[in-house]
Amino acid sequence: MNTSNKKPNIKTERRFESDLPQNYTQIQTEIEDLLAAKAECHQCQAIHYTQILMEKNALMEAIVENSNDMMLAVDKNFTLLLVNKSYQNYFYENYHIQVEVGKNLFSFSHQNSRSAYWRPYYERALQGEVFSLIDKVIDKNGYLQTFEVRFNPILMAQNGTQEVAGVSVVIRDLSELIAQQRQLADNQNLLTSISQNIREGIYRSSPKFGVYYANQTFLEMFGYDSLEDLRKNSASGLYFLPEERERIVKKLVENTIFTNVEVHFRRKDGSHFWGELSGMTSKDTEGNIWFDGAIRDITERKKSEEILHLQNEELRKVNQELDRFVYSASHDLRAPLMSILGILELIRLDSDLSAKPNERAYLEMIEKSVKKLDHLTREITHYSRNTRLEIRIERFCLVKLIGEVFEELAYLPQSPFIEKSVEIVDAPQAADFWVCSDSNRLHKILVNLISNAIHYHDLNKEKPYIKIRLQKTTQSFLIEIQDNGRGIEPALQQQVFEMFYRASQDSQGSGLGLYIVKETIEKLKGKITLQSDINIGATFTLELPQMPLLGD
Repeated sequence: MNTSNKKPNIKTERRFESDLPQNYTQIQTEIEDLLAAKAECHQCQAIHYTQILMEKNALMEAIVENSNDMMLAVDKNFTLLLVNKSYQNYFYENYHIQVEVGKNLFSFSHQNSRSAYWRPYYERALQGEVFSLIDKVIDKNGYLQTFEVRFNPILMAQNGTQEVAGVSVVIRDLSELIAQQRQLADNQNLLTSISQNIREGIYRSSPKFGVYYANQTFLEMFGYDSLEDLRKNSASGLYFLPEERERIVKKLVENTIFTNVEVHFRRKDGSHFWGELSGMTSKDTEGNIWFDGAIRDITERKKSEEILHLQNEELRKVNQELDRFVYSASHDLRAPLMSILGILELIRLDSDLSAKPNERAYLEMIEKSVKKLDHLTREITHYSRNTRLEIRIERFCLVKLIGEVFEELAYLPQSPFIEKSVEIVDAPQAADFWVCSDSNRLHKILVNLISNAIHYHDLNKEKPYIKIRLQKTTQSFLIEIQDNGRGIEPALQQQVFEMFYRASQDSQGSGLGLYIVKETIEKLKGKITLQSDINIGATFTLELPQMPLLGD
């Protein structure tokens, strides 16, 4: 209720009965009956008057006391005929005024300057005018409240005519409703802004009503000027293939919702584009089916994917040709190298080189270079085979495979002087350690790592050793290869797995060994780590998955 003297805006138009507050018409009738009973009782005995009033008051109380709206009625002298609890509670909580029936309305309000403000409105109603106004007031907590105040004259039959006997007032708190309307408007504005500015075509359609809504992006995407322009065409005309729409509708009806379905669409001018469609189905209260969806133009992405596919296909062909060339070249190179080694052996047999130390040294140099080149061609062959051949999974004993590698490398000059051991973690006495992997690739990995450990060992140490530890985890197995050899400088440890990198100046290798090891382990979906210190040794740890056998 406005506590200022400034007049609020007044709505003077009459309302339809459906716009009145709940039970308002009934309340108005009861008030008029109550006043008529009062007039009638001037000619009745006191006891009869009391009985009529009690009946009317009981009926009135049943109507108004449980209403959330504030209600009151006054006679011509502004004496309160009724006032409900909502009105009494509001005035007491906000102004500490106790409003009571039988007292003059303005005897309460004069305490907070209400009389001068509200009296003119009551007088208007007493003149027979029905009207309402909107009143705004700051409550005790500092919040703005908005009220609709409805004034209605109470009419009574007097000497055959209708006369105004008082005023009924219904005050409804609209604050929550206005807040909800404002929130609804804000949400609507937000949705409209998102819909119009998002770079996806948003639409709503129905088998019964066709396209009901489409945002600006949708119209631009399909080349239409307006929603009315779009509605002139059939929905199937939006698809490059007419049967495509039937497929989408069927999918929506069956699944209710789907996302990111690629669809070939047609624009108004006949051109076409690719879109990614997401949609859902719903029903309104009348049972009408609605399709709501969003379309993202993915034409450029499709073009890029097609270009990428062609490039990948071309790259695949080039790689295949390169693999064939490398594999063929390495084999073709080995044949003459083996011939050279054979010729060198014949020279040793046919000639007495004991008296010719220079010639013997030359032959040894040639042999060393040929073997080095042969080692490089074999490494290239292994690398090509690793990239070209499919993984062949089998179940085998890893301890047995390591033993075969030890025997294979026993010919190396340093090998007899190095102690070699295999330990199974959590089962030291076990002789078997079964795994599922590619045994040929794992054999090559072990040969490379163990041969490096032998070649770069420090035979000056009291007990040179190579220790291999095996351990199983839930879905993988670990191989740890540890030696107490020369070790690798920490600064070089990240580079040893690079192609053609040599960590030592006296390295006789090709620089491909550890690179091939890493590539092969990654082919098996595993990983390798290195820990090393100069003059202490090196530890390579391999973690490889237990691969499922065919048919598992």
